[in-house]
Amino acid sequence: MSTPYAWIGSAGLYHTRLEGVANGEQRLTPVYLQPSPASQAAADILAERRRQIGQEQWCPEHDDKYTRGELACAAASYATSAHWQAIGYDTCNPPPRWPWSEAYWKPTTARRDLVKAGALILAEIERLDRMESGKREAGR
Repeated sequence: MSTPYAWIGSAGLYHTRLEGVANGEQRLTPVYLQPSPASQAAADILAERRRQIGQEQWCPEHDDKYTRGELACAAASYATSAHWQAIGYDTCNPPPRWPWSEAYWKPTTARRDLVKAGALILAEIERLDRMESGKREAGR
């Protein structure tokens, strides 16, 4: 059984649904479901996504601002970094598709970069799902 990692409301992120309701939230959305991962790799991607939300404050509301494929481009950039490392290419500079300031480009190891890519892909899929859900609720 899956349990929500956190809940998002109009005022922000909550660790429990009760916390959001106590703050007067009318609508709370589970931010992140934490299923039992099938592998360490899957667990690491889920942990990275939680880290992005909890430590970096890249919450769903923030992600929803990236409507031009920026999250997907960032994921592709980290996957490219893993490839570059495999062929011995320098990863100090981000690929041309990197959507943000170079200050946010932080490659490490090939595996870690792939974990970041996976978490960014997950963020983009979640964003697309929220967008589609919003359209359905609006009757479009």
